Amino acid sequence: MLNTTDREYILRVIAQASERIHDAYHRPIAIEHKGNDLRNEVTSIDREVSTMIIEALRAHFPNHAIYSEEQAQKNLSTIISQEYLWTIDPIDGTSNFSRHIPIFSTVVSLLHFGVPIFCIVSNPITNETFMFVKGEGVTRNGVQKETSKKEKPKDVFALIRAGRVKKYHPWITKIMEEFLAGNIAKHANFGASAYDLSLLASGSIEAVIYATMTTIDIAGAIGMVREAGGEVYSAKGIPVEISYEPQPIIAVASSALFEKMKPLLHLNLT
Repeated sequence: MLNTTDREYILRVIAQASERIHDAYHRPIAIEHKGNDLRNEVTSIDREVSTMIIEALRAHFPNHAIYSEEQAQKNLSTIISQEYLWTIDPIDGTSNFSRHIPIFSTVVSLLHFGVPIFCIVSNPITNETFMFVKGEGVTRNGVQKETSKKEKPKDVFALIRAGRVKKYHPWITKIMEEFLAGNIAKHANFGASAYDLSLLASGSIEAVIYATMTTIDIAGAIGMVREAGGEVYSAKGIPVEISYEPQPIIAVASSALFEKMKPLLHLNLT
């Protein structure tokens, strides 16, 4: 577990990264693409901040493994089994960032034998910092938070995202039809997975549904939801495991709410 000095060090590193991102946000931003998929966007700031955080973590935690979305990786299946693994998404929500939409965050997580035990999700534009420490709860700008106590689907505010994997689109369409029929209070799509989950963990919303999410990138945000009293399920209705492979997720404020939402969720997806 991290001591106070370790946590303060990480907060300083993220503050430096946030300053760089904040400066870039107010300037023209050139969009690049990963591979041939024009929807998979990246910027030079993603790579710069990734390198900055990796170098800082290596200096302070030389015996820990590190994974970053923006760095080439080898032997991913063995990395996740390491005793301590840091995972980094320098800008979760690059499409928003590159278009000057202030819904994105920097995510730094620590896993112990594959289980999230610490995470910071920082939005430099809204000046929000969410922090999770396993066994100590979740804070939003230093104030202790927990998930919403609402247990009726009619009261739910859900964030829902279709993603890029076509085979899941029929499933997410069925859920959207349920939502459009008025079975929940409100739905939206913010497009920044860790920030979305942080809003859930801190009680602002009740559900987050993604047709595909790469959970290793924002692993600590899943731990944050669980620490705050919620749960993150697969489309088959079982708790998700952290993975490098994109997968559907259904995050909810409580298991009780999940049970009541099941008729809307069309589970047992194959």
